[in-house]
Parts: sequence; C-alpha cells; structure tokens
Amino acid sequence: MKKVITFLTTLFLCSGLIYSQTFEFYRNGILVQNNETIEITDVEENAWGWLIMKSKVQLKNTTSNTVEASLSQTVLEHPAAGELEVCFGGNCYASTNANVTWPGTIAPGMPDNEDEFKMVFYPSEEIYTHIKVQYDVFVRNNPDDKTTIFLIFNYRPGNINIISQNDNLLIYNQNGQICFKFNNSSPKRQLTVYNITGTETGQYKADSELLVLPETVKKGVYLYSVKENGKVVSTGKYIHR
Repeated sequence: MKKVITFLTTLFLCSGLIYSQTFEFYRNGILVQNNETIEITDVEENAWGWLIMKSKVQLKNTTSNTVEASLSQTVLEHPAAGELEVCFGGNCYASTNANVTWPGTIAPGMPDNEDEFKMVFYPSEEIYTHIKVQYDVFVRNNPDDKTTIFLIFNYRPGNINIISQNDNLLIYNQNGQICFKFNNSSPKRQLTVYNITGTETGQYKADSELLVLPETVKKGVYLYSVKENGKVVSTGKYIHR
C-alpha cells in the first residue's frame, strides 16, 4: 500500500511539472502573469482622427501545434464612451462592449499583431471613460486550461477635473458641468443633491451610467445621496468650482 501511495504521489508531482498552460499573455515582449491587471492610459490618433488605446498585449500559443481555442470577454465596468475592438484567431471582431465568446484557431508561437485588444473613441466622444474587461482564453475541449488577463482602459481628456472617486461612482467636472459616472445602469436609481445647509437643490433619475447635471447649478459645496430601489447606497460631498 505504501508503494502505491508513493507511486501515485510521484506521478502527480511529475505531471504537475510536465503540465503548462497552453496560452500566455505578453505585453511589450514581457510575460504577463495569469490573472494580472494592466491599466492602459496612452492614446494614439489614427489617420481618420479616431482615438485608440492599444493594450499592446499579445497572446502566445506555447505548444508546437495549432490549437482550437475560445476567447471570453467579460465587461466588469462599462465605459461612458468608446468601443472595444478585439482580434483573435486571425479575425478582428466588430466593436462591442458586451459579454461575448469567440472561437479561434491559434497557431504556435507569438502573432505579429501587437494591438489585439484595444479601445476606440470617435471624435464626438471626447469624454472621460473608464472600462475594466476580463479576457479568458482557453482550449476549446478543455476549459480548465485557461489563461486570464484584466485590462483597464482609463482615458481622461485634458478638460476634466476628477472631484471624487470610489469603486462604484466617479464624479468629475468637465467644461463647468458636474458629471456622475456609475459603473452600471440601474432602472431604479435616483440621485438627490443638497447644498451645504442640507436644502435639496435637485432630484435626478440616474438610470444610465452617466448623468450630467444641468449647467444652471450654482458653484459651491454640495452633498449627494444615491438611492436604488428606495435604499441609500452611496452618499458624499463634492465641490462645484
């Protein structure tokens, strides 16, 4: 019995040494650790005037064989503007910010393309945006053989001033207007704003991810309260300069 246990233990350890992930992510030629988070802030302008945030992330097939694989895209924090673009398995997919899964055939080694994962902004969308995306690449007949990366595309135009930020809400001033940016849309969310004395100055339906307060709001110190389904989920203070 002892010999059997020893044999099984040795086999398990050896198989662990032999096994390696089929796919690896690289950025600028450097290996990215599994489940690592990368924040991208650099912006380029192409010939058509679009703004592009290239992740410069590449996917490598570490085996010597072509692999039938799948790419799963999960949007964890949605943007106020912009679209994701993904090239995978030799195909570039239409812009989408949805949770989707694409099939692909991945040849051995590293592809030539260095901007497989990117964010595109159109000229009319010169607006602060922040999006967090999870990408899982796995062997199609073995979902356990999976490699994951988290990408944050964080774009901040020069004409905005961030006032307050937490995990669920960003408040910023853009061209003199106060903007509330939520991580998601919610049909039963409501924002109430008070002046420093506690007097209510406005009540707004905040069902979308971005709420821009009216320009008529006077400058000063304000308090706010966010409710969902009648329950207060966030409170705070901001200054409108």
